[in-house]
Amino acid sequence: MYNALILSDNKYQDQRLGILRSPGAHRIATHLRKNHNIKTEVVDFYLDWSIDELKQILDQQLTKDTIFIAFSCSLMFDGIENFKEVKSYIKKLNPNVSIVVGGNKTLQKGFDDADYYIEGTGENAMSALVNFLSNKSKELIYQTVDGNKVIDGRRDYPVKSMQGLDIQYQESDFVGKHEVLGLETARGCIFKCAFCDFPGIGKKKIDYLRDKKEIIEELTRNYKNHGVTKYIVTEDTVNDTDVKCEMLAEIGSELPFELNLMGYMRADLLISKPKNLDHLMRAGWKGMHFGLETFNERAGKIIGKGMEPNRLKEGLIDIKKRYPTLHITSTFIVGLPYETREEILESLDWVVQSKTLDFWSYNPLIIPLKDPNVKHSYFTDNYLMYGYQNLTPHEVEREREKLGDVVKFGLAWWKNIIHWKNKNFNYFSAIDFVDEISRKSYQYRKIDGWSAFAMSAFGDSLFSLFNQSYNGDNKINTDYLTTSTKQYIDKYKQNKIDFFKNY
Repeated sequence: MYNALILSDNKYQDQRLGILRSPGAHRIATHLRKNHNIKTEVVDFYLDWSIDELKQILDQQLTKDTIFIAFSCSLMFDGIENFKEVKSYIKKLNPNVSIVVGGNKTLQKGFDDADYYIEGTGENAMSALVNFLSNKSKELIYQTVDGNKVIDGRRDYPVKSMQGLDIQYQESDFVGKHEVLGLETARGCIFKCAFCDFPGIGKKKIDYLRDKKEIIEELTRNYKNHGVTKYIVTEDTVNDTDVKCEMLAEIGSELPFELNLMGYMRADLLISKPKNLDHLMRAGWKGMHFGLETFNERAGKIIGKGMEPNRLKEGLIDIKKRYPTLHITSTFIVGLPYETREEILESLDWVVQSKTLDFWSYNPLIIPLKDPNVKHSYFTDNYLMYGYQNLTPHEVEREREKLGDVVKFGLAWWKNIIHWKNKNFNYFSAIDFVDEISRKSYQYRKIDGWSAFAMSAFGDSLFSLFNQSYNGDNKINTDYLTTSTKQYIDKYKQNKIDFFKNY
């Protein structure tokens, strides 16, 4: 029997204040165990492991039967400087083992010179790779990009069936009863918003949904085995169809425990179809994320957010009146076509005064460079049509110098983004304005819903966390959260090391 190891993390912020795992790694591990009889272990919180700690696991894991070591990198944006050393140690122990990097935008994350990269949905691509590694006469479709072998899971190995997409956590995953796990109830989204670069958009309305019975079985198993009731629902837009909202309500009512759910929603659809909001609340939704992006009507129509701004604002107020305990996180973009600095400040004032949103953040517009292995949005591929131009190298250096000590949002992606300008902003002035907005409004915001769910892993009430803030009244206890997170991960690491000693 072959064995395999997947190293993963879900850390996308500098400071870890809570516990979230990467569901993609555990989905692939479940797939490999069920369909290929490969003894697969996942090592979570990869970025918090020292080299010496990782070596303790690799010393136990790497045998002649190890078919690959994988790195799950979709939400790993920083802290991978040790990859070169880890890779060298792997090859020293077992030169024949393949090193695989999987996720989205895999070539942009700093995992350089791996043997294979899997881009996008991974189940069938991983099956093809396993078949090839175990029998080199089998076909493997890949493209060579700058000397790297890239397997495109979306194009060449798409996952068409929504059956058998559950995640089965093992005893050796050491899942705590207060943890938040990832849940797929569907895969993809029926919409094709112009600025969205998620790979699974444009699905048909029904054929992308998972089976209701299978979802109930997964939730029930996690409750019985681990005591888990909290989930991040991972699809791009939870409320994209009436059928899905009704199905989720049925699932929530049929379980012998109460779900606590967080996920991405389209606010305009909840406003247009208030019954779906009722369905989702019945299902167990405690936190929602609205990507509002803008209250400028012209800009909204360009990016596929076309609801008239006053109706949108009135609808947000109504949602909060109907469900005052529902925690609402929202994001906006600085740098969209037509929207001025003054309009953004006016919108910010409405957000603060209306108190409809619990947390909000403004982010500079990111336009990624074209990459043949990455799904790009219509907006990204056609940004010059919307009044944008490219900054010259001289302008880039000049504008970058102006930032001074401002948080350099996205500069880790320096080689992978377009430095744009339009009539009202450029990439760097947008960064600077985001910093200004944050300083103007941070005292009025509570913490975001995603972080509240992660922080609740230590047993604190979600509703208590929802009412805390980063900088305003009722501030979170950062020292407590930092210490609790470290202790939790340290305990996990020791449990995992002890497990591998007896593997």
